[in-house]
Amino acid sequence: MKALFQAFNLSWDPVSFTKGGFIDPKDPRYASVHSKLTSELHPAVRERAVNRQLPYFFEMLFEYRKRVEDVLRAHSGVLSASGLYRLALRKSETLNRVIADNLGVIEDVLVELISPEGREFTVAHLAKEYGYPDVELWSIDADWA
Repeated sequence: MKALFQAFNLSWDPVSFTKGGFIDPKDPRYASVHSKLTSELHPAVRERAVNRQLPYFFEMLFEYRKRVEDVLRAHSGVLSASGLYRLALRKSETLNRVIADNLGVIEDVLVELISPEGREFTVAHLAKEYGYPDVELWSIDADWA
């Protein structure tokens, strides 16, 4: 995790990060993001949506995204089911597919706020330059089984 913070030039402060504390509304990098976001607002409220709202905007969407992840994993430990329990799983999975297919609506904005310049890294680059752990987690987990 620290490697990703370093790669994006963010201070290692996960609590502040979740609150959008890394966003400096005065930083010109956020001008285009703010303009793009406010273009989606009704013209009557557009002028009231000021840059200083960006950290709170990030915090709301980040918290929402974390909660959605909990919903998507609600039944991840279920190995088998029958009867009404299986039907409940099938119905919730149907909705989960719709949610998962539309996560980009939230994730794209979060990504843009984390890196307004659109920086991207390969795992190899992250591992070499920032010490990102380039390991196969499934094989590590299998060692414990």
